[in-house]
Amino acid sequence: MTSTAPAAQHPASPRLPERSLRSVVRGAAEVLGTSSGLTAFARSRARHHVAVLAWHNVVAPADAGRGDASLHLPLPAFIAQIERLMRTHDIVDLDASSDAGTVRIRNAGRRPRAAITFDDAYRGAVTLALPELIARGLPATVFAAPAMLGARGTWWDELAEAGLLTDAVRDAALRDHAGRGAEILRAVARDAEPPSLPESYGIASAAELARACGNAIRVGSHSWSHEYLPALSDAELKDNLARTLEWVGRFDGRTSRCLALPYGGGSPELGRIALRAGHTTVLRIEGGLWKRNAALAWVPRINVPAGLTGRGLELRASGLFGR
Repeated sequence: MTSTAPAAQHPASPRLPERSLRSVVRGAAEVLGTSSGLTAFARSRARHHVAVLAWHNVVAPADAGRGDASLHLPLPAFIAQIERLMRTHDIVDLDASSDAGTVRIRNAGRRPRAAITFDDAYRGAVTLALPELIARGLPATVFAAPAMLGARGTWWDELAEAGLLTDAVRDAALRDHAGRGAEILRAVARDAEPPSLPESYGIASAAELARACGNAIRVGSHSWSHEYLPALSDAELKDNLARTLEWVGRFDGRTSRCLALPYGGGSPELGRIALRAGHTTVLRIEGGLWKRNAALAWVPRINVPAGLTGRGLELRASGLFGR
């Protein structure tokens, strides 16, 4: 006998928050891209290019999620990313590519290349990430701002931890204060006591950096004190570049004359000024691969935020969705 009872009324499915929905869509795209052969195809076309990857900090899992959280990757996630990268790319010394220009890139092997870099010389990256790379025989470059070495923390982490870091504050920090940390903290935090952050969120001292890098890891330039270089006068810019290169020349260890632009900010003209000052390569964070015959004054790097999955890294390093 067929039932004539009315169909049960099911409540409407709850809507996912916009951020969660984006995460679901991104996750599905990552699975599709890495399992369908799309990334393998992209890598086969990118054998003559280099993926220059930029991390910031690596921390113990218990310390993650503090400060400007996107910069602080838990150590197990970093290890998983590196091991996944080793399966798909040849990890190369950044300077080997920049010194040889197009020659070495043209003579690429069967796999595409990736270069590992870190910005800021965070203590966590220096003490946790570098030993993992050295144990695997992998080269890397740490871009340091000499005047920041040994600092308790950064203005962006302290403001984020205090709930004061908004897009407007970031913009004003660069536009009005040229990224100078002490000025920014006085203007925004009003000399309030800085919040306590884990030790790994500090900046390594010069001695810590030299010990950790040894003869395996290079140290390069990230400006003198992490200024926003486009906001400096011509005289300030030239002095900044010269002082930083002088420090790099005196550093006790392997060094690089590459310049990683602080805050990723600059222009091809600023890059050409840096080359004339003695840098060999100028790197920005805008995503995409370093392609053969690209200008050394404006080399792209791929940012690796803390929330990026291993599959997401594979997509970016293959030249897909590079930002």
